[in-house]
Amino acid sequence: MPPIPHDFFPSDPDIDAVYAEQIEAEIKSELQSLYPEKLDPEFRVFSSIRYDPDAYRQVELWSATPSDTPISSSARNFLFIKEHYTRLIFSLRYFEHQFPQSNDNEQVQLSYAEFLEKLNIAMAPHDPEQIYRLRASLSLTGELTVEVFATPPVADLFWGLDATTEPLWDVYLDPVQIAVSSFTSFKTNRRGHYTEARNRCLPGLKPEEEVLLWNGQDMVMEGSITNIAIFFEGRWVTPPLSSGCLCGVTRHWLLRQKLIEERPISVSDIELGQTILLFNAVRGVMKGKVVSRPELDVPQW
Repeated sequence: MPPIPHDFFPSDPDIDAVYAEQIEAEIKSELQSLYPEKLDPEFRVFSSIRYDPDAYRQVELWSATPSDTPISSSARNFLFIKEHYTRLIFSLRYFEHQFPQSNDNEQVQLSYAEFLEKLNIAMAPHDPEQIYRLRASLSLTGELTVEVFATPPVADLFWGLDATTEPLWDVYLDPVQIAVSSFTSFKTNRRGHYTEARNRCLPGLKPEEEVLLWNGQDMVMEGSITNIAIFFEGRWVTPPLSSGCLCGVTRHWLLRQKLIEERPISVSDIELGQTILLFNAVRGVMKGKVVSRPELDVPQW
């Protein structure tokens, strides 16, 4: 059979224009998703807070230095409460600046005392001796809502730091890169990228499953519901915020206590069977093992 001439399928300017418009529309749609001109009216920044009467006793056991800011009795059962408040307001200020709600640029005002009072009001109908997850969400117009959910107890919130413990979680490396944006750096209710990664990777064989995400520069970012750290040269290291990872509350505390350090982590550093720390402000510090690592065409750093 003779070879097909290179011009056998001649270029059609009309068809080329259609393809160009389609590609441009797809790119524009993706960019608008990552960097929208305005936000949905239901947009919220939020924090997930652990209510646990035993939380601060456990924190003190793992703290390298005692806290120099005493926690009041009304706040003591809310784990890392001041850090949650600080991050919530910082996140709010970012999105207020990016997406102003009025021409006068007036900022929403929410004091720490008002925030704490709202949490305690939400907890009032519940048994104070039990453990809960509170979801505090704040709109760009200043509406603060708090939802309360029952949460299982944990004997040691920081068990993943114990060298004698075995990994409990199964960790799956996502074969697809994730785009870095303000919706990865800050905790918001725009979580479609995380949901897609979980649906793509997690088989649902057990409750303790997490997907490991990485960015367009082939650098590891985080999990879908956790920050992460790997063991490197005798210490636990976590991706820097420049990777696009969430500015996690527990991540912040672990860094302050010098229990982890920041270091860029290439996706090529992730190996099958590797032990990984997973941590968030509700579940604490856990330990997982990489059980799935697709072959990826990425450079070795």
